[in-house]
Amino acid sequence: MNGAWANREKDGKTELKSSFWLGEDVAKKMDNQFIQKFRTEFKNKAEEIEKFLKSQTSVVLHFNFDGKRWLDQKGIIDSIDYNLTLNLVKGFPGSEKLYLKNTYIKL
Repeated sequence: MNGAWANREKDGKTELKSSFWLGEDVAKKMDNQFIQKFRTEFKNKAEEIEKFLKSQTSVVLHFNFDGKRWLDQKGIIDSIDYNLTLNLVKGFPGSEKLYLKNTYIKL
């Protein structure tokens, strides 16, 4: 199966979760109306979408938002940058130096 899927332990059982669900905790904290609305709409069709994705060898999804790409939406890049920085970067106490406290790898 292609895409970003990972095994997660829940209640003693291993379940396969897509990147959409794996990012739920971070997405809930994002203060961006576009992101929240998109995720709500995606959730309404999640079972159908994931079933389709699992049945295909290769898929390219394109979402059209009134002729705009997702990254053209107001404030979207700022929201993503803020959350990446919040979750990845930490400062040394008493210094202007920064270091990565986490990393993300997408294979």
